[in-house]
Amino acid sequence: MNLMFCAQLSADGNITLRDICFQPLFPDNKNCSVFSYLEWWQMDVDRINETSYTNSIGAFENYLDHFKFCSRNPVSPRDSTGLHHSCLGRYGGPVEPAVALGGFSLDTKDGEEPAYKDANTAIITYVVNNNVDKSKLENTMKWESKYLELMANYTRDNMTDWMDIAYSAERSIEDELDRESKGEFVTVAISYVIMFLYIAVNLGQINSFSRLMVCMTFICFRQLLCEDLHHQHGIFFYMCVVWFAYRLTAKFL
Repeated sequence: MNLMFCAQLSADGNITLRDICFQPLFPDNKNCSVFSYLEWWQMDVDRINETSYTNSIGAFENYLDHFKFCSRNPVSPRDSTGLHHSCLGRYGGPVEPAVALGGFSLDTKDGEEPAYKDANTAIITYVVNNNVDKSKLENTMKWESKYLELMANYTRDNMTDWMDIAYSAERSIEDELDRESKGEFVTVAISYVIMFLYIAVNLGQINSFSRLMVCMTFICFRQLLCEDLHHQHGIFFYMCVVWFAYRLTAKFL
């Protein structure tokens, strides 16, 4: 739970999860949409530790009874135990057990609920606002970057033997592609240079200016392709296509 609170702290001193998260009931409810089974207790430790003696069953009811009820009725604003706690998250909506839990068996009899109490995985999802305009995602990207940094440091320095942690953000795939493209750029560039030298030396004979221009065209094509791989914007690729088409047209005309 402490890790969840840390993940909501600010990035660069002034950007918090609440600044970028999805708040479906805003402005009446400014809490973020967070899908975690702990939201069945509204992330309140006192509620989790609370017990209540129920005369009808002659026993104390605790968090296990509330868990059992909410896993079956996540939309209920009041459980049927003596605790009378709400199952709704702080953001005002339900947290489905199939979204917040994992590792439970789906082999059940007809009409029976999955054994959520046997789940061995807790899933936490922070829902943030998205936008097709990338310029409006600057704060979101900054927060996700800090979140990934926090999780990387936590899993490196505080990981316990009894728990495994896996994490990701929407920008994770983009970051990985960027890292891979930069890491493989030198290898790709060298391979293209070697390929061109092989073609020029073993298969080509430069004996005229026109042939030299054709060879230079292929050099341009390969060089700009490497630049395109490096910058990932596509502009060099388009320049290369235009130049290549122009040279082929000039050659045949």
